[in-house]
Amino acid sequence: MKDRRRATAVDVARLAGVSQSAVSRCFTDGASVSPEMRARVLDAAQRLSYRPNAIARSLTTRRTNLVGVVMGDLDGPFQPYLFETLTRGLAALGKQPLLVRGDPKTALEGPAVAALDYQVDAVVVTAGSVSPAAIRSLMALGARPLSSSRNAAPPSARR
Repeated sequence: MKDRRRATAVDVARLAGVSQSAVSRCFTDGASVSPEMRARVLDAAQRLSYRPNAIARSLTTRRTNLVGVVMGDLDGPFQPYLFETLTRGLAALGKQPLLVRGDPKTALEGPAVAALDYQVDAVVVTAGSVSPAAIRSLMALGARPLSSSRNAAPPSARR
């Protein structure tokens, strides 16, 4: 099977007969664009199976809408529930989780800081511990670190 190159905004612009910046505006909420141009661009995008590149967009917006979720063991009864709950909450905010695994027996600052390589907007540490120095590093690099309690339990476990 031959790999097909993904369509770019330039490809859409060429097919629609508009500039690349016009394509970008058509996919930006609230941007000023005529209904006729939007229709041409969206038709060209559909014909090419074009999807805007969220990573490329993050270069200009400086927001990835990614949240690093640092988890240790995933085989316990609580971790899948926690990840599902986090995922639903993040989706409601227009965010996507980026799961980063760490060893819960050691400090999770390495995986927490490694999540920043993906330009996450925040980091949630769900197990283990992160040093105050790592928290300061996360904050200095623009991420908002969050931590969950190890003693939390899903509603079905509370009786």
